[in-house]
Parts: sequence; C-alpha cells; structure tokens
Amino acid sequence: MSITETIKKYIPKGMSPAIHGNCVEFEVSSEMLGSVCHDFKKNHTIPLKTVVATDERKENGVFKIFYVFGVPEKNVTIAPYIVLRNTQEFPSMTNCMPEVAFYEIEIKEFFGLYPIGHPTP
Repeated sequence: MSITETIKKYIPKGMSPAIHGNCVEFEVSSEMLGSVCHDFKKNHTIPLKTVVATDERKENGVFKIFYVFGVPEKNVTIAPYIVLRNTQEFPSMTNCMPEVAFYEIEIKEFFGLYPIGHPTP
C-alpha cells in the first residue's frame, strides 16, 4: 500500500496530512481525537504503537501530542496529533484505548501536561 493509498483509506476527509518518509501525520482537534483513534482501532484494526509529546514552545508556542498507529504489514505509520495552545490539559484517551494510560502518565510527569479524564492521574 502506497502512502497515497493509505491517506485515501485511513485519513478522514478534510484533513491536511504531511508525509515524512513512511509516516503520515495530521492535526486533529481535541474534540475529534477520540473518534479518529476509535476509528483506527475498532473499524480498521490498526494498532497503537506509542504516544509521544513534543515541546515546541520556543518555535511555535505549543505542545503537540502524537498518537502513532502502525498499519499492519505495510511499513506505514499514521500519527494524528493534537496541538495544545495556551493550555496544559488534554483529553485522556483511556476510555477508548486503555493502553494509553501509561503514556499519558509519562506525558504528565515529563511535560507537566494533564490528561483530563484519566482514571488514575
């Protein structure tokens, strides 16, 4: 599956994906993040590989949180991300993906960002 085919198949319409090698990334709103992640996990059975945060305050004045999914047997990753501007809170995704619990705690400890709705913050 080519990157173009991956975008057509998995990326929600209206998104503006950026391609970096075999990784496709695109920004989603905090409100839309849950439905995008649910779609990848449940409807397309794309497994979550990791969740990472970046501190881009010097360059752009924001934090970003990337949810990295790996398309099985295709050597392609898809990384929707949210941008935190003027806030240190982000929605916990533990309700639809329990495996993010540890990642969210790490993000809280390393970046001081707070996962709203996390069961054991």
